[in-house]
Amino acid sequence: MTLSERIKKWYTDLKEKMRPMTFRQKASYLFTYYKGWLVGLLLIGMLGGYIGDVLIQRQKETVLQGFFVNDVYRFFDAEKIREELSPILNLQKNQNIVFDDELYIDPEGGATDISAASNGKIIAYMAVGELDFVVCSRELYEHFSTGVPMADLSEILTPELFEKLRPYILEGKNELEAGEFSDSFPAALELSRCRFIKDKPYGQEDSYYLFVPYSAPDRENVCKFIDYIFSE
Repeated sequence: MTLSERIKKWYTDLKEKMRPMTFRQKASYLFTYYKGWLVGLLLIGMLGGYIGDVLIQRQKETVLQGFFVNDVYRFFDAEKIREELSPILNLQKNQNIVFDDELYIDPEGGATDISAASNGKIIAYMAVGELDFVVCSRELYEHFSTGVPMADLSEILTPELFEKLRPYILEGKNELEAGEFSDSFPAALELSRCRFIKDKPYGQEDSYYLFVPYSAPDRENVCKFIDYIFSE
């Protein structure tokens, strides 16, 4: 039996075995018996995506990069936002806006492989100074705020925009040394009144927050992005 015939037989047998199963049972079966393969494929896909990112960024200058984490309601359509934001940033042919809306971190510690990969990507891009902002839940914001230096939004937003958004500002502190913290400063924005969420029903406990890492390289464009998402 040739390799292609073996693969075809394996697929046929597997398909027949899972036919009476529910979707949840199929997912559980695949995860139990093929976890190693699935993790391997996930890692290969992530590596391919990272290499693709690197190749693209070598060819084009990235003028804004942001991550939307745990967007389970699909509020933030990265492709649509990129399209609408391009003329606002006067994007040139040799420039690029990079968003990722597929990241997921389980606050309760589940989905271990996906969470670890997403968390690792966020921390890595912050560490090398290539990430301009993160949009995430309050719980995840608090998770990052304990170890990630945040930028002061009053130093990023124009005075007029800062006053407009003052009701949605969340104060935070940066850890200076072990057990020592900075004074409170405007560290995050609550997004329930931004253009993508304000007219959609959802629980307040599910609200999203935007923060800017201290290492963010394109602060002027972050300001333009925030102005855009809170515009009418």
